[in-house]
Amino acid sequence: MPETLTVSIDADGVVGCLLTDALDLPSLGRVRGRRASRVEWDDDAQAHVATLVDGTVVGRSTSRAECLAAEIAHLDGRIADGTIEALFGGRGGT
Repeated sequence: MPETLTVSIDADGVVGCLLTDALDLPSLGRVRGRRASRVEWDDDAQAHVATLVDGTVVGRSTSRAECLAAEIAHLDGRIADGTIEALFGGRGGT
């Protein structure tokens, strides 16, 4: 997990961030999680591949840790620049 984590708060007070053990989110209220990506081993590529729910590949490495780090960095960046909702068709919450 990165040393910093981006948290967004919209005008309605909805908080968006990556689901992580670094923050005790349930202590703040109801948590709604949605899968934004997955990391799986690709037999053909012989590497771990991080893929967004829209099919975009955002990381590829023989090291699972490196692939996870690329996935986290990409998603955290999308939260920071406000483009994370596009993954979910603009449906509220993160």
